[in-house]
Amino acid sequence: MKKLLSYSILFATTIFLVGSACTKGSSGLTVVFKPSQGVPLAQVGKTSLSLEEMSEDFLARQGTFRGAPHLNTEKKRTEYVENEVIQEAMFQEAVKLDYFNNPEVRRNVKKIVVQKLMRDKLEQVQQQYVPTEQEIKDHYEKNPNLYNREEGLKVAYFAIPFGSNKAEAKKLADAMQKDAKDTVKNANTKEFARISIKHAQAAMSKAKIAIETNETPFLERSNFESKFGPNFDMVKSMENMGQVGPVLTTDAAYYVVMKTGFRKALNESLEEAKPKIQKRIAFEQRGKIYENFVAELRKKYDVKIFQDKMAELGKNAGSPAAANTPAANTPANQATDQ
Repeated sequence: MKKLLSYSILFATTIFLVGSACTKGSSGLTVVFKPSQGVPLAQVGKTSLSLEEMSEDFLARQGTFRGAPHLNTEKKRTEYVENEVIQEAMFQEAVKLDYFNNPEVRRNVKKIVVQKLMRDKLEQVQQQYVPTEQEIKDHYEKNPNLYNREEGLKVAYFAIPFGSNKAEAKKLADAMQKDAKDTVKNANTKEFARISIKHAQAAMSKAKIAIETNETPFLERSNFESKFGPNFDMVKSMENMGQVGPVLTTDAAYYVVMKTGFRKALNESLEEAKPKIQKRIAFEQRGKIYENFVAELRKKYDVKIFQDKMAELGKNAGSPAAANTPAANTPANQATDQ
């Protein structure tokens, strides 16, 4: 007889024991739902839904807007409670209909519980991990760009080279700059790129001008100005991300730029950067923590994989092509698959 596989899941409902006794060649499943504690807010059958637990859930669903006036109205509260009591009734009906012995439901329950376990485990260890002074120093020295760097700008841009036709290039740059200002919203780089597509064919056929469209990474002042001319401060001063600036001029081309990012300068000493470094190192340990946790579980639960049965895993699966043939839909084949 195999060991009973059990899950204890917190839910706003009475205690249910779902599953069957363990039999030879099968794995039993026991799911225990703990009763909701506190002041009753609603009743579904014999199940009491508590004010405390539902209040915590109601506010948690509002995320960063937790308790905001427009989300905490009488209408919103009523809708929430009505939805929850119906879900509770549906849940009780599903339990009566033995849904927890449905293979698909059992697989999904496993996934949800395991995902929650891993999130909690990694978060717990990440919070508790304390790197050594040497680890902190090594990280600081190996990643200077994270703690000491100049301010930087990121832009989406069109480059319109002069070639032998500066007047036509300027006319094209002005038209594209106007289009970008009129049509691109919310720093949408795809919309910005479409402007170049709109003008590219005419530019090539009429003036033999090839338009370049791209977005830079963060560029510090010297790198920015080597490409776009002495305009770092002007672009930096644009108030909003997604703002399109005036046409810029260099020795070789006109540029239309849209501000898509600004990065502040950093000049942090090792001591100043320590809190950040500790968090980063702890986060970087998550992979190792996961590997160690899996190794512990394999040993703790005496995990075995029977390799001699592995070949049977894909039997009767059929190929996607075979599944679409008339033969695959015959009664005989249907019976074999069931």
